[in-house]
Amino acid sequence: GSQHRTDMWWIDLTTRTWHEEASRNEGPERFTEHTSTFWNGRTLVAWAGHGDALYHNKLWLYDTRQYGWVEQTVKHQNPYRKGYGQENVAAFDPAHGPIVFGGDDGCYSDKIQQLDMRNNMWLLGGAKGDIPTPRHSHSTAMDHSTQSMYITGGHDGRSCSDVHRVDLASLTFTKIKASGKPLAPVVSPATCFSSSRLHVFGGMCGGNRYSHTAVLDMKSDPAFRDVPVSNPPAGRSYHAVCSEPNLRDARDSFYRIMVVFGGHDGSRYLNDLHILQSG
Repeated sequence: GSQHRTDMWWIDLTTRTWHEEASRNEGPERFTEHTSTFWNGRTLVAWAGHGDALYHNKLWLYDTRQYGWVEQTVKHQNPYRKGYGQENVAAFDPAHGPIVFGGDDGCYSDKIQQLDMRNNMWLLGGAKGDIPTPRHSHSTAMDHSTQSMYITGGHDGRSCSDVHRVDLASLTFTKIKASGKPLAPVVSPATCFSSSRLHVFGGMCGGNRYSHTAVLDMKSDPAFRDVPVSNPPAGRSYHAVCSEPNLRDARDSFYRIMVVFGGHDGSRYLNDLHILQSG
């Protein structure tokens, strides 16, 4: 809202219980529109964002076992500093660290870069193929089976409706030509990849906030289709998403596909939690 926050929370999805994380030291200044992801199963990586009326590209690590923040000095700084929530988190290489696409620091980016966590440096990639237009506020999803990622929607001066796949080994982009009903132009959707399907929930275009879930099946001829979902969340944008492909929930024997938290419905901030499951 009117105040940026520095508190951290985590939820136990087995008991559906929230817990506030208590850091032993002071971490980043109050900021928003940042990018975050996990590394090594224990370290929270927080990068870039907006705080104190300035955009920055600082990198902070939070050790969930030691309960402490450390600011990292990174070589070859990534010049794009603006976060917009999910906009920059692209993929995760366990051997090195996060992979970042796009950004906005007064001009939009179409660069793809990897943050080498072991050597504390940004690695510039020489991408080729059908590279997406420079943009921010897109969403990304990782297909671990093929070591590729999907970039969906975003804003490049207007709301985008395209989907691109990038092979992370060769850094080759391919624009997905989907048949059937096209994806509506969307900014800040939530996406995840599970069982050869790209799931897209929410986002916005103009003043409209979407509440539907679309699925792009990549098994044969890629085609988008809207799927009926019981008790869908209200339409929203800038929501947080966590994907857990093919993880069975012990409570009800369903598979958790996507966990969605919070966001903005156009008039207020939200703090509800929803889980997309399949039988």
